[in-house]
Formats: sequence, structure tokens, C-alpha cells
Amino acid sequence: DCMFTLANRYPGRIPDWDFDVVSLTDYLTRHNGKLVFMPTRETVVVQPPDRYTDPDETDSLRKLLARVPDLEVLEVKPGHPSTFGGWGQFDNVSRQMETAFVKDAESTGAAKLLVPGTRVLVRLLEGRRPGSWETTSIKITGLYTFLATRHAVSAEFTGA
Repeated sequence: DCMFTLANRYPGRIPDWDFDVVSLTDYLTRHNGKLVFMPTRETVVVQPPDRYTDPDETDSLRKLLARVPDLEVLEVKPGHPSTFGGWGQFDNVSRQMETAFVKDAESTGAAKLLVPGTRVLVRLLEGRRPGSWETTSIKITGLYTFLATRHAVSAEFTGA
């Protein structure tokens, strides 16, 4: 939401706006020649791209994950919302949508659901509270935490 606002709404309203606003996944994909990841024999699931998760239709999330050797990437079936309502909407309808999304992710057989957006990650982790979908076995993980734990430090990054 913040990236969309900064990239699409501010430029027309603020004189001399000269910022190049990109998502972190787009930025990392642009510089992926510098990124080296350790192999991981793992299967993860992500949400299909949509207007919020891939506004520029660059598919940078999948390009970035393709750089991780031995990683299998699956997708949750299309049709789930990216946002699940606003920050304060922990109502029954939002909870039902979130639960359906997590259960569909689990049905892929993946061990982890990777979530690139912090707001959705917080909502899904909050959904683990009693009465939600705590009976599911899939682990919900932030995309950048996942990538950081698989990044292979090279000589360029160590100053050697």
C-alpha cells in the first residue's frame, strides 16, 4: 500500500517529485547478480501475482526465488485477496478469508507460506490466535527473512 501510494499518488501532487519508488523485490531482482543463495531442498508456496503484490507486472518475486538453488515454488490457487481488509478489521469475514487462504496454501503440500508484505504477514500471524486456523501445519514466514537465512555471504560482502 505504501509503495503504491508513493509511486502513483505522490508524483502528481508534490512538485519536483524525483524519487524512483520500487518494491524491495524489484530492487533485489535488479541487483540479483550480486546475490548468491545457498541451496535449500524445500518447497514453499506464494500467492499468485495481482495488482497489489505485483503492480508493475515484473514478477520479481518469482525471479528472486528462482535464484535459490533446489527451491520448489508453488502458488496458492488464484482468487484470494492480497489485503484481507484494513488493519483493524479482525472480523469474522476477514478471518474466514484469511483462514481459506492459509488452508489453500497448506493444501499445496508446501512446508512454508512465504509472505512478502509486512501488513499481510502480521495479519496472518495474528490469525494464529485461538479460534482461527491454529490447526494448520504450514509455517508462515516473511519472504525477506526466508531469503536472508539462505543468503550466501560472498567476498564482496565481507570486504575481502
